[in-house]
Amino acid sequence: MDFKVVPDLHLPEVPGFKLPNMPELPSGKSVIRFVTDKIMTNTTAKSKVILREDQSKKYRTLTVGEIAMCKKIFKDSIDYNKVKIINKAFLPKQQVPMTPRGHAHYPDGLVGSDIYQDDFSEPKFKDNPIRANGSDLRIRAKLTFIHEMTHVWQYQKGMNILGKGLILQSLEWTLPDSIYDPYNYELAIDTDFKKLNPEQQASIVSDYFGLIEGYKDINLSSAWIKHRDNNLQYIKQVMQPIINDPVGYKLVSNITIIPAVSFIFLIY
Repeated sequence: MDFKVVPDLHLPEVPGFKLPNMPELPSGKSVIRFVTDKIMTNTTAKSKVILREDQSKKYRTLTVGEIAMCKKIFKDSIDYNKVKIINKAFLPKQQVPMTPRGHAHYPDGLVGSDIYQDDFSEPKFKDNPIRANGSDLRIRAKLTFIHEMTHVWQYQKGMNILGKGLILQSLEWTLPDSIYDPYNYELAIDTDFKKLNPEQQASIVSDYFGLIEGYKDINLSSAWIKHRDNNLQYIKQVMQPIINDPVGYKLVSNITIIPAVSFIFLIY
């Protein structure tokens, strides 16, 4: 039976019980930590311990490569040890990655650059990752990961991602993009990052990451491509306070929903 060690689930220490290749503590006991779906019991020294069988990857911690990616933007402003990449949906019929509570949900069934990866710093695809339009799924997967990690950063700074995200996503699912697109942004000389909604903020951060990595425009967000000239002119200015001090940056997001849109949201 295979087990997956997970660093933040702890079972009680059991005298005399030890899984192969698990480190022993000085007391001779072992701390056994892993994730599972199915439960079985094993009795050792008259003590029962719950073993959880790893049937499929449900969640994991960040890889060294993923943390290195994040530090190019967020430095040490994220507690990376708290973050999980969860291979399970947060909502029924979830069609995109979601990060509502400080953990990124990449369920099975997502397509293209949104599929779950064992390491988003080195994404792998079964088929040719280069699309007909010249975009690269490997690059887009990295940018989506940075987008989701921006939501982690927002969450750890106290933003109510779940509440605001549900409003934004509900409006997006209800209204056509021509009326409301929470991801769309166009930067200007007076753009205040703090006044943008969480999805706009995350799109700007991921596009900035793509810019400093030298990725082609075709891999960046539709908002970047649509408003490229203005966004290119002002994105460094908008991002500079965050890059200078991501730890001390005071993040406040204000979402203004006009009454007509609120009414549409309620009746649907």
